[in-house]
Amino acid sequence: MSAPKSLFPRVAEGLRHRLINTAPGLLALLLSGYAYSRTGNVLDLAPVVASVAGVALGFMAPIILTAGWNKPIPGAGHLALCSKAVQHVLLLVALLGVALPALVRGMDRL
Repeated sequence: MSAPKSLFPRVAEGLRHRLINTAPGLLALLLSGYAYSRTGNVLDLAPVVASVAGVALGFMAPIILTAGWNKPIPGAGHLALCSKAVQHVLLLVALLGVALPALVRGMDRL
């Protein structure tokens, strides 16, 4: 049995969008990991966790960003590998990971 001819372009398109969406998260992961290695502060691990959650979210539920400036962004629900609930949890973890160090440092100054 051979795979349908339309299968490979779909896989290639999905992989391209996944790589485009994970690239910023990987850059943030490198920068936050470097910041943690320089300071050794436990609070600097929160952005690392947030970056990992962002990379996972970008890979499992990519947004199609290559539609063009004059066209509306098409839906990417067919590319999602996880449910909306999992996407919301990953987004919450990413947001808390970014905000937590600022909140803790702000509470220390009070």
